Amino acid sequence: MQKITKTLVLTLMIFNSTLTASEELSNAELEEIYTANEDNSEGNQVSLDQEQLLTYLEDSMEFETQKLKLKNQLEIEKLKSEIAKLKDDNKNSDSRFESESIDYYDNNSYESEKNIPQKETKPTLLLSSDVGGITTFGVSVNGKLTFVRLNKEFKDNSGKKYYVRSQNGKYVILGK
Repeated sequence: MQKITKTLVLTLMIFNSTLTASEELSNAELEEIYTANEDNSEGNQVSLDQEQLLTYLEDSMEFETQKLKLKNQLEIEKLKSEIAKLKDDNKNSDSRFESESIDYYDNNSYESEKNIPQKETKPTLLLSSDVGGITTFGVSVNGKLTFVRLNKEFKDNSGKKYYVRSQNGKYVILGK
């Protein structure tokens, strides 16, 4: 491709130089050159070569653009097939997961599990944030994350009241 562009540039430069040289020549000299060129078949051969070169370049450009389009279409088809595979895998794994996770209970067993008291845990301090002078804490209460401000009280599921305080430079959760 580079050779083609180099030869095209070279022929254009030669053609351009002949045009500028012909402008400098007088009319009488031009008539002599034209008559000599009519007799000489090489002048016609040069123009035919240039036309062939131009058609070759046009064909090459068309070929390259079509090649690029086909390459892009191939990539799109590959991606579509990968997406379809992933969707099928997800459907298979979801259906398998759903079938494994279904548990069947008797009414009696469910009621007996409902009556069993769950172990209540004390709230734990997970994170603290100080933005714009306001300190906020992330507290885990029975597995749920709640956000609480310093010295503001909050309740757990059983109704016990707690609050976050600062003691000796550390933050702790105290119950009321």
